[in-house]
Amino acid sequence: MEHRRSVESEEDVEVPSPVWTRTEEGNRYGSVPGLEDEELADPEELERVAFIEDWWPVLALPQPKRETGIRPEIDESGYKDWGAFGTVDFERICPRHFSIDWKRERLREELSYAVYVLGSVCQRVRVDEACLTMKRLRMGELALSEIKDSDLWAVGKWYLRCRRLRDDLRKLGEPRLVASRR
Repeated sequence: MEHRRSVESEEDVEVPSPVWTRTEEGNRYGSVPGLEDEELADPEELERVAFIEDWWPVLALPQPKRETGIRPEIDESGYKDWGAFGTVDFERICPRHFSIDWKRERLREELSYAVYVLGSVCQRVRVDEACLTMKRLRMGELALSEIKDSDLWAVGKWYLRCRRLRDDLRKLGEPRLVASRR
């Protein structure tokens, strides 16, 4: 496409157009009939698609899992940003706290908190009602959704949470809970 500068004439003197006026250029990547230029894919997007198409066998190879548990942030373009936590130095100095002992300790803390809250909630209702509610929940005669009283519902909710946490600790082989009975 040939671009010509327009020439203005004033009083029979030809003067070139000012520099700040710009002739419109077409889309350098071409266009598709019936589509606006804004609807077409960006060159970076096309490059990413071509890269994935060319390298999919390599990208499909299994890779070792990251043990740190740190997940990258994904920006609006889909790129990963690991920040300072994705470096090799951070992995080297980062403690490996995602072990079974670490999980046991977190579950113990959560169970301790749940037992404390259960005790606090039980103080709002009569003892015989709380015990009966917990017994019926344990036996499977009552579902949490069937409890209408909000205080008894809270007792049931925290009781079931304590049981779930205790069962999770038992599955991990918690030494203090293995010998105990339900």
